[in-house]
Amino acid sequence: MTSLAALFTLAALYFYLFGRNADALRTRWSSFAVSFLVCWPAAVLAKESGLLFPLFALLCELLTRNVGERIISRRVLITVLGLGGGVTFFLGLYFWDVLLSGYRFRDFTLVERLLTESRVLWFHLAQLFLPLPDSFSLYHDDFQISRGLLVPPETLVSILGWCALIGFALRMRQKWPILLFAVSWFLVGHILESSVLPLEIMHEHRNYLPSLGPLFLFGSLLLAAKEEEGYVPRVVFLISFTSFCVLLTGLRANQWGDEYRRATFEAAAHPDSARANYQAALIVIKRAEATNSLGNPVAFQAINYYLVRSSELDKDAKAPLIGLLYLACQVHLSRNEEQLTLLMARLSSARFSPGDLGVYKGLSELLVENRLCLKDHEVQRLLASALENPLLDASAKGLILSVGMDFAFAKMKSIPLAMEYANRAISVDPSSVSLRLNLVHLLLKAGERERAVEAYMQFAKMKVPAAQRKELNELEQLLGLDSRYAG
Repeated sequence: MTSLAALFTLAALYFYLFGRNADALRTRWSSFAVSFLVCWPAAVLAKESGLLFPLFALLCELLTRNVGERIISRRVLITVLGLGGGVTFFLGLYFWDVLLSGYRFRDFTLVERLLTESRVLWFHLAQLFLPLPDSFSLYHDDFQISRGLLVPPETLVSILGWCALIGFALRMRQKWPILLFAVSWFLVGHILESSVLPLEIMHEHRNYLPSLGPLFLFGSLLLAAKEEEGYVPRVVFLISFTSFCVLLTGLRANQWGDEYRRATFEAAAHPDSARANYQAALIVIKRAEATNSLGNPVAFQAINYYLVRSSELDKDAKAPLIGLLYLACQVHLSRNEEQLTLLMARLSSARFSPGDLGVYKGLSELLVENRLCLKDHEVQRLLASALENPLLDASAKGLILSVGMDFAFAKMKSIPLAMEYANRAISVDPSSVSLRLNLVHLLLKAGERERAVEAYMQFAKMKVPAAQRKELNELEQLLGLDSRYAG
């Protein structure tokens, strides 16, 4: 997604600049049409970061075409910036509550995120120019959050560093314009995903397009003319640095060529990453199950270590604890009661994250197939604990209740209890088509066709997502209905 967005953003910028430099009016407007009507929409459809194209185009106008030196262009520029800033300000005010609500899923606030991003941006620069193997990872949840200007102290240093760099670049804009271009390009490239939006703190792919600015500067420093002093040392350094990058890329490709090798390496290189440890546990489990060696002491100890470590690092995580119950069950060991108690406590009160939806979906199969070795009343307690969590939204509660419906029907063989779960799920999330489909299927399995038709008719006029249209058509055939009942 990020690579495609970067590709089409650069393509849009190319056609825009080509049009700006074209003499023929027809060529100019044709290039603008391709830029704004083809490439830019393609960039946005690939990923939201494509929205930044106008800012990149504005940078090129300001720093490569010197529009600020012409009075008419300056007035236009001030008008555009004023309108853009005003629209952004009012949109921010209008969606402020929505913006803040996203932080309920995070263990940091808006201010803490902004403080942390000042350090993240320096980290991204270090990855470019000091690309050490241990600095790269699929996950960076081990990056320390800045809880204040001096917690850690590097936060204040990072902020002052950015102020100094921006000030120096502005001061040197006439003598060394590429420095201002490089700094501006880098910061504009990160303005969407490294600012106020309640996203995760860091992902390396966010630096794909922004990195071009610093690399332009790096290239301009090294690729000096032969007549300039220090030409040979610069070329030697460039060749050495490029060779090192090629070697590092080869090592990373080798690691990513095998899931087991990648996961275990990243867990070793980032021992304080809860997600890296959990991923390593999943990969080792998958490999052990494929070779029927889950009970092997070495494999067992490795999986247990990764899961325990992940649970300790993330105090809100539920998946590692479920993994520990699964591991004990599969190797026929007595479960750790403290782990089950801790799981119920986290389900009932820990911060809810979007990733937990995947956990709850996977839990259904584990419970129905009894892969956690839990008794029926323990499963009901587990589900009840999850429903007590005040941080859950309607969709999460509906999903948990649908897990209870599956378990009650498939494992407990209790249709009345399954009906109770299904009806409760619809009551907490009445807009969910999936939950209503579940109820209709359950009624059909229970042999209550008339009630199934009645339940179907209650939501037949709802807007059904395209992904569920096929399932709806199949359900209509089962009920002996035709598509005129559908919305």
